[in-house]
Amino acid sequence: MFEIDSNTISVSQLTQKIKSVLEEDFSRIEVVGEISNFTSASSGHKYFTLKDSNAQISAVMWRSTNVSFPIENGMKVNVKGSISVYPPRGSYQLVVTSMRPQGIGDLYLAYEKLKKELLDLGYFSAENKKKWPIIPQRIGVSTSPTGAALHDIISTLERRSPFAEIYLYPVMVQGNGSEKEIAHAINELDKLELDVIIIGRGGGSIEDLWSYNTRDVADAIYNAKTPIVAGVGHETDTTIADLVADHRAPTPTGAAEIVSINTIDIIRQTLDENQLSITNSINNSISNYKKELNNKFDRLKSSGIKNSIDLLKLNLDSYEKQLHKQILLNIQTKKIQLKNYANVISKMNPALPLEKGYAMILKNGERVKTSQVLSKNDKIKIIRNNNENIAIIEE
Repeated sequence: MFEIDSNTISVSQLTQKIKSVLEEDFSRIEVVGEISNFTSASSGHKYFTLKDSNAQISAVMWRSTNVSFPIENGMKVNVKGSISVYPPRGSYQLVVTSMRPQGIGDLYLAYEKLKKELLDLGYFSAENKKKWPIIPQRIGVSTSPTGAALHDIISTLERRSPFAEIYLYPVMVQGNGSEKEIAHAINELDKLELDVIIIGRGGGSIEDLWSYNTRDVADAIYNAKTPIVAGVGHETDTTIADLVADHRAPTPTGAAEIVSINTIDIIRQTLDENQLSITNSINNSISNYKKELNNKFDRLKSSGIKNSIDLLKLNLDSYEKQLHKQILLNIQTKKIQLKNYANVISKMNPALPLEKGYAMILKNGERVKTSQVLSKNDKIKIIRNNNENIAIIEE
């Protein structure tokens, strides 16, 4: 301790000496008290007053200090830290470096120890989580037979999954030996080849919920073949059982709702999905037919030259037939004309009149058409039907 002599000192000097004494003598202390005036600043720092029935002290917890539970006014805590003096105001405060709730310190430490141990063993790993059917038909339930949790779970299951079979295994949920009962119930329900198991209870203190923070229950959940949904306490309560379970629900009612998706909702969803599937199928079929028609149309377009050639061939065949017919017609016409010409020529044949008794007179080999060309003593040839005679003109 500093000794104050009779010499006068300044406020700053006095405050500095107090600061040195307090910060040196109270650099590592543990204090028990009740939290009040708690404030969490936007900077992340936390300010509060730690008090008991006779005194109080201001306290601060810097942003870098982590606490694994929510801090509330009225909470009794054990804190570790040091005294810090602020000379400008002549005030001192407790700088808190760690905090744990008072009265549950041993349980809290045991919880953190088991949690770390199971974490290292992979009990919380997502890859170990099991899934249950969308519409479970066989549901196991383990909870207190007298608590409100049982009523909440059963009523929810009956309302949402009226066709499901419920297998109840009642247990003590707190007190000596309750963790053994809970673990045994899980093991027995696991033998029934159920679709899913619900374990849970209503809210309570950490002591009340402690059975669900034990290794026995954790092992039973982890080793079960059946998917397990835990709904222990309220939403703010997180037990070891919640962490190991395949799914954590905020409450027992929430656990029942999770495993029992409303049957009507499922039917509606199925109908909607089927309608969508049919619609998509029809649209796909129409689309495929359109593509097929377009492909055929493209092929027809690309084969236009061939079609033109085929058409020309057909036209050529038609023209050929028409030409052949016309030639035959022309030949027939010419035959008729020739026949007519033959008749005309036949009528002009000079021998034809001779067959009727007429005679043809030739003078010097030329036909005599009139007597005027004949003179006395002209020698002529008289031709009658196949007969020829020579005559001399006398007069």
